[in-house]
Amino acid sequence: MQLTYHFLAFIFEPLNEFNTMFQAGDSLVGYLHAEMERLLKMFQVKFVKMSTISATDHVTQVGFKNPSSQHDNDLLLIGMGARRFIADNSDSISPTQLATFFRNICCKTNCVLLFDKHSIKFHL
Repeated sequence: MQLTYHFLAFIFEPLNEFNTMFQAGDSLVGYLHAEMERLLKMFQVKFVKMSTISATDHVTQVGFKNPSSQHDNDLLLIGMGARRFIADNSDSISPTQLATFFRNICCKTNCVLLFDKHSIKFHL
């Protein structure tokens, strides 16, 4: 459970920055589209191989659902807190638990859901 919290703290940071930027007193609507694309690309880099990202013309065309396009577990960007927790607790986290974490939280479920939801809501 703590591993998931470390991951969530890492993954929500860019969303918090994005949200804070557009809650400022100034009108930034002119920057909204570019910032949404930047945010989406920022998330893609965490999960998807750069060769897959650079092979497309637009951020919404990245083939992230293909498992061969996703980083291996050791290359996924899950945050230093999560990586440190894994290293510090390697004797108490079973390989099955670790595999489940990466499968459910990072590369499969959330990767697909996150990109689908944001692409639809952002209308990119």
